[in-house]
Amino acid sequence: MTLPIHYSTTQATPLIQSLPGFIGLGVQKGGTTTLHQLLSQHPQLLMPTRKELHYFSLNHHLGPAWYQQQWPAAPAARLRGEITPYYIFHPQAPQRLRALLPQAR
Repeated sequence: MTLPIHYSTTQATPLIQSLPGFIGLGVQKGGTTTLHQLLSQHPQLLMPTRKELHYFSLNHHLGPAWYQQQWPAAPAARLRGEITPYYIFHPQAPQRLRALLPQAR
């Protein structure tokens, strides 16, 4: 799969819309909202604007292009991540995760 490269009109650096390098799983009331908020503040990380994208569970039918668009364009050096606790329960989430993100932690 080829990842699109976007160029900002205010920066000379190419902005790459890439996929996440880590996925957060968990349980309800397990602190994942706080974790998402804290990780969103880290300057080397990029989290989607909303927690729980549910791509590998409920929104898989929307396709990988939709999933990529959930992160704002940013320099490639920022590691992208996502937290959706429901992935731990969904029967197809592990296979879908491995198929699209085999190197993700």
